[in-house]
Amino acid sequence: MPAKQKNAAPTVSTAAKSSKTAALATTLAQLTTDAKVASAASKKRAEALLDLIARRKARIAEDFYEIGKALKELQDKKLYLAVGYTSFEGMLDGRGVLSVTQARKLIQVVSKVPLATALKVGPEKAFALVKFTEVTPELDTPELLVEGGQKIGGKSAAEASVRDIAGATKTLRKAAVKKGGKVDAAQKEAEGVAKRGLAWLKGRGAKKARVEARKTKDGYVVTVTLGVREAAALFE
Repeated sequence: MPAKQKNAAPTVSTAAKSSKTAALATTLAQLTTDAKVASAASKKRAEALLDLIARRKARIAEDFYEIGKALKELQDKKLYLAVGYTSFEGMLDGRGVLSVTQARKLIQVVSKVPLATALKVGPEKAFALVKFTEVTPELDTPELLVEGGQKIGGKSAAEASVRDIAGATKTLRKAAVKKGGKVDAAQKEAEGVAKRGLAWLKGRGAKKARVEARKTKDGYVVTVTLGVREAAALFE
């Protein structure tokens, strides 16, 4: 009686193996190509979004400055009366413009910080610098601090954070109170204007110009003294 044959294991031909290997290689190559295409597209999109953010950041600062200028005009010229409100604060609340605190911050920024400096540091930092200059004994201005690389808490004004500046302001204010002194904000503002004015005049050739801040019964004023020739050159 012949012996029973065992079932033979199925075999795969060499050609079939080669075909599967080629198919797998093709699939892997396609996946790699797709990944590269997706990566390139993602990178392009990421760069586009980062560019958009950079542009919008600059625009946000500029928009805040324009808002501050508009608020200042509404307040200074009492234009809120023309739209039916008896106070600036009432108009802000009634028209849902901004909180009184935020509005006053923006007004102080546009009143004391040049546009170029405000754009460079942003509205919150610009306001923090305004408050800092109110308590320093030097004739500082936000512009001079940033452009001159002055230090605040060990960091340059351009690099210091809003928190750093607020902390330094608090420390200086406490020191002034402890000494029994009081910072005259109006005097500092007038002297700062005089200092910037003198720099502006000298930059335009008026080397002998004098610019002084002085107190009158109506508040501080800034006086400018120019030689005749210097004045003629500037006024032409």
